[in-house]
Amino acid sequence: MTESARRGNSNNWVISGRRTASGRPLLANDPHLQVELPGVWYEFHLVAAGLNVAGVSIPGTPFVVLGHNAAIAWGMTNTGADVQDLFIERIDVARRRYFYRGQWQPVAVTAIDIPVRGEPPQKFEVWRTRHGVVFADVGLEWEDAPQWLTPSAERSGERRAFALKWDINGETAGAFEALNRAGGWDAFTRAIERFAAPSQNFVYADVEGNIGYAMSGVLPVRSTGVGMFPSDGPSGEGEWSGTIAPSLLPRVFNPASGYITSSNNQIDRKWTGLITRDWAAPYRTSRLNQAMSDATQVDLPKAAEWQNDVTGLAPADVLSSVPAVIALAEKRSADVTAIDLLRQLNDWDKRVDGRGIVTLYHLFEDQLWRRTFADEMGEPLFDKFYEWAGAERPAGLYAIVNDPQSKWWDDIGTLDRRETRADIYMLAAADAARRYAEEFRRSAPWSDVHAVNFHHALGDVAVLGWFLDRGPSPMMGDTTTVMRVSYNRLKPFAGYEVPSWRELFDVGAWDDSRVVLPAGQSGHPLSPYYFDQNEMWRLGQYRPQPFSRAAVDKARAHRLLLLP
Repeated sequence: MTESARRGNSNNWVISGRRTASGRPLLANDPHLQVELPGVWYEFHLVAAGLNVAGVSIPGTPFVVLGHNAAIAWGMTNTGADVQDLFIERIDVARRRYFYRGQWQPVAVTAIDIPVRGEPPQKFEVWRTRHGVVFADVGLEWEDAPQWLTPSAERSGERRAFALKWDINGETAGAFEALNRAGGWDAFTRAIERFAAPSQNFVYADVEGNIGYAMSGVLPVRSTGVGMFPSDGPSGEGEWSGTIAPSLLPRVFNPASGYITSSNNQIDRKWTGLITRDWAAPYRTSRLNQAMSDATQVDLPKAAEWQNDVTGLAPADVLSSVPAVIALAEKRSADVTAIDLLRQLNDWDKRVDGRGIVTLYHLFEDQLWRRTFADEMGEPLFDKFYEWAGAERPAGLYAIVNDPQSKWWDDIGTLDRRETRADIYMLAAADAARRYAEEFRRSAPWSDVHAVNFHHALGDVAVLGWFLDRGPSPMMGDTTTVMRVSYNRLKPFAGYEVPSWRELFDVGAWDDSRVVLPAGQSGHPLSPYYFDQNEMWRLGQYRPQPFSRAAVDKARAHRLLLLP
């Protein structure tokens, strides 16, 4: 099980000086996270004894998480490493014990008082086996606590329950302090070896001209299996025998290609250990590789162009068979509305920008998923599958789109015939045309349909929402483009996961750094800096981030001096 079913997805890349206009490495990072207001990142420049580092951190923490110091720059993306396993436990509730390898073992019980305003504390117990915390009855929803842990439950009988195995042995604060002070590759890798969770893809560049990649995290060594399914707790199958040494995780330093990219895609096909089987689809990293493979004289404007690229490799893949579908449909004198829609999609340049044709495509793709898989799965299971597989996984539609013989194309509800891929494409096109007419009735620019609302955590209170919330902000891109603004497949099509920070560094020329936040630096809605960067951000623009003392003094608008 990965660390998060809805993990953040991001891009980072670094390109060697031999491919750049300045002769220095360029490094870029844009972590994609769910929309938050105030934002998750706080930008700052920290100068202290032995420290001179700039970037962003989580508010309240004293170290830069993403950024650079005077010698090195770095960026991160999530690996989605499989570091959690479920075990099905056999538990004797009345005797507070669980069965393991032929013997009953005592459950470790921790009593917890949960404070409740205006009421006595609620009593709760945390039960733990050797495999971890017991958190749900087998057969119930995973979000539901075991019934015997609720105050009114009767503790009797034997039950089956899930226990979650997840060991984190690391020191986040120490790792980032060391990273902020690192002056080269060796110090950098030693620092990230201390960073346990979540597992990350770090890209690196330094003022000496070196570039690199290193993976961080604590990955388990399983005695059997790969953790895809819950293990049988009583038998001891799937036990963890240790963890993989961080120094043995994938790394590369100054590759011959002269560039490194990572976009939550599969990291290293030759690496023999298990990282995860739940990679993101390769569309974003493939697009970046296309751009970089022959690139020379790359500068910051070109880097910005790459970071905001909306070329749709996924739509190109999905629509690759459309000419053949149109030809067959014309022979059959099929639905002219569906044929017309497919012609429009075939003529589209596959750029996921703000035009109405992009809306039409996403309606079509949505209906294609439903026509292909909902008949076999039924609605409840299809919804769970679609929310997962549609979130940029190399699964579902993306796995079969180039296989016209796949059995998934057949609609099992029609007993008198076997549908082909062309049949399903035509049905989906007719569905999309109907939905477009019913739901939009007029021009529907994708930038408006896909707009992002910045909802404050307190915005649900009616009197506060108008004051705290911002947006909608028109947006381009989708789940699979480099400029990634994804949407929940079950609640199309408003953007909800966005680039939460963008950084571009010409490594060593730190005063030329380019950065932007999606909202603003301040969390105060009356501040002029609450939402002042949004227009730059959504248009793919940046602002400078000065670093030298002279540049900082020249750029500053205010100075706060704290005296004892």
